[in-house]
Amino acid sequence: MAEVRQELATVAADRDEARRTVAELDRVRKELERAADERTDLERRLAAARADADAAHQRVAQLTGQVSDLASALAALGTGRPSAAGFSAAGPSPAPAHSPPAGPSPAAPRSATGPSDGAASAPAQSGPAEH
Repeated sequence: MAEVRQELATVAADRDEARRTVAELDRVRKELERAADERTDLERRLAAARADADAAHQRVAQLTGQVSDLASALAALGTGRPSAAGFSAAGPSPAPAHSPPAGPSPAAPRSATGPSDGAASAPAQSGPAEH
């Protein structure tokens, strides 16, 4: 009978060890699932960050092209002006007399007796324009 009790104690100890092993395996499985979920989330966030970076690179290229176009347009506008005389320490000087203003000039208001057809009269120049 002592052998049966010894065998029973051994079986109970093995059963308890198996339960501890199952509990440990369950804990490890849950950690692996959490890690897999975290990895999936990180991969999704990485893909979104890469897409954002690609969009930012495209926007930089677009803005670079626009800056280049604006610089070219500005250079083309500046070709008719004297190189150094048009700028001072305070900033650019007013447009030369040979450049028509963008809109009605506040210095030369239209009179009520002027042309009624809406056509603007060209300003008279006293001599040839200097470049």
